[in-house]
Amino acid sequence: MYPNRRPFFPAGQAISRMGAAVMAYALTSGSVALAETRYETGDGPGQLGVMSLSEEECVGPQSIRYDQAGSPLVLDVVNRRIADLSARSDLAQIPDAAVDPIDFILTNRRAIYLDGAQRSIVELAEGAAPVVTTLDASADARQFVVAGPDISILLVDGTIVPTGLRLSDGEELRAAGSEEFSVERLSPNAVRISFPARGITLELESDYQLLGARTVSAADGTSLYVLVEELQISPFPLALRKLVRLGDDGKATGEAYLDQAGDCAINVDVAVDRSGTAQLMSVREPTEGGGPVVVVAPVEMTGVAVSTSQGQADDLREVSSEEADLSRFLENYNGTLDIMTVSPTLSPITRSSILSRAREAYDLRWTLGSSNHSRPGIENLCQPASGKYWKQPPRLTGMTGRTVKSVPYRWGGYYRELVTFQKKLDLGLLAGDVCTCRESRYNYCIVDQSAGLDCSGFVSLAWNMPYLTTSSLSQFATIGWNDLRPADAVNKRGSHVRLVTGIRESARGRLVQVLESAVTCDGVCEREYTQHELIAGGYKPIRRPSIQGE
Repeated sequence: MYPNRRPFFPAGQAISRMGAAVMAYALTSGSVALAETRYETGDGPGQLGVMSLSEEECVGPQSIRYDQAGSPLVLDVVNRRIADLSARSDLAQIPDAAVDPIDFILTNRRAIYLDGAQRSIVELAEGAAPVVTTLDASADARQFVVAGPDISILLVDGTIVPTGLRLSDGEELRAAGSEEFSVERLSPNAVRISFPARGITLELESDYQLLGARTVSAADGTSLYVLVEELQISPFPLALRKLVRLGDDGKATGEAYLDQAGDCAINVDVAVDRSGTAQLMSVREPTEGGGPVVVVAPVEMTGVAVSTSQGQADDLREVSSEEADLSRFLENYNGTLDIMTVSPTLSPITRSSILSRAREAYDLRWTLGSSNHSRPGIENLCQPASGKYWKQPPRLTGMTGRTVKSVPYRWGGYYRELVTFQKKLDLGLLAGDVCTCRESRYNYCIVDQSAGLDCSGFVSLAWNMPYLTTSSLSQFATIGWNDLRPADAVNKRGSHVRLVTGIRESARGRLVQVLESAVTCDGVCEREYTQHELIAGGYKPIRRPSIQGE
């Protein structure tokens, strides 16, 4: 199992052993029953990796495509592989060079990965070393787009840019790529989508703001589906995704609003199978109280879809005793003994100072010494039940003696001043730690001999305040999305927090630039999200008390 970071399901819960059994119920379309399929979480054949634990962002499979034989192929990032769920086999491994793989192309000769955190493409042919191509892109990439032999990428701002990569003579796609398209905004509530390979266009209108669209890969080679994003900010935040099926004449023949449920964000979660049916992949918590399962379910298309969503609600769920204990432990471990005294005692700080402190952690250059790479008596392995709690961030593999950029991720890591991190390295502490757990009997997998920042530790450092978990940060005043400014944060209670560094407008609406310390990028990294993605993902904008400046 790679990278042995943490359990696949919440500690203390029994994993659901459903395997790949087809459920007897599910959706219907006309007189044909459309069954959903559930896959257990784990690292075995036919299983998929899911890391879903409190105070950390959920990580699950990131992309699904169907091959010509009808098999669902999934980018299983936790287990570092492309999995064929029908054959219950691994088709390719994800190399260490791909830190944050979010989409893939699989051919008869190579696997190609899109690395979101590194803004790069990693090619891996059998028996060869990985080839890394850094993208010259103005924004974060989201998915591959294939037009004939040419491979392009769709950026977060809605533009499609060429990569310079092509399919060679005799190279064939094992899994279909998303089709080339272009989007023209006619008004805030209307867009025109063109498909040059088919010579057709589609005009869509909505009661909501239309932000953008993307095509869906189709294994049958003829079906055409478009995934459209809709957004409402006032009177309450509402982020919707509507799937539209097109006929040969370019007219819509069916629609469906997709379920936004689930804490695990999946980058490419819709694909069309060999029968022409759209399938939606999601991560769910079983009702019987076991661990999470990955579900692939057919999308029921109707004539005209109607949304029943009530918008982004306040998180009113009761805090579990386990979540409260973990939050209290992490805060006490980092010197915060009473969270109620933090807000009233915070000193004023300017926005520019916050951004400077955050940028310093991202731009920091440091040397990975031999003692920061390994220490006697501490194995580089995450197996809490065996007393092994430390796992080095994979991006540091092979970097001993070399200069590294940005502070690495370290579970439970926090410093009031960044200079402390360098002092810890000079003392020979291990760099980073991506092994986490939620069991007090393992001391929550905290390793005192490691150095770095977790997500809350990074934001607390930038805000120049005592350490607070995402659960405690949720007590700060929530601001409106239209009021969000650089040096504010977007927080998902009990999961993850990001520091806002910039905001810009694009064809896909407002884009939010952030700095964050995340497991998926092994440390402090720079990313960009649409406002739609953040709202759909359950994030709320918050502001530090006593903040000053324009």
